[in-house]
Amino acid sequence: MISKTKKNIIFSLGLVGLLLGGLYLINIPMELPPEHQGIFEVTGKVESCSFRSLTKNSSKFFLGIVLAGSEKIYRMNLKYKERYFYESLCKSKARVNIRYHAVQRLIGPIRFWVDSIEVR
Repeated sequence: MISKTKKNIIFSLGLVGLLLGGLYLINIPMELPPEHQGIFEVTGKVESCSFRSLTKNSSKFFLGIVLAGSEKIYRMNLKYKERYFYESLCKSKARVNIRYHAVQRLIGPIRFWVDSIEVR
């Protein structure tokens, strides 16, 4: 007979395994529709930005940029030392040129990741 402690350990390991398997499945890349394949370029005025830390003690943060007249959120993961530049870019509502590519995972919508930003 298996003790209660051993049952709890087996259950916990099984739960961790399921969680890790789920995280792996979420990150499986999918083939994009033809209209979203390749590198794209868009020019426009910054309408809004969102800044979020990736983790509590991380030196990296997430930036989401929306251009005027667009519903797409252009995403970037950056280091904190770069944050001041992007905060001032967003405050000034600068006109920018963004090069980006699309990514789709097994679960979730198509997301647009920034390759480069140039201020116009």
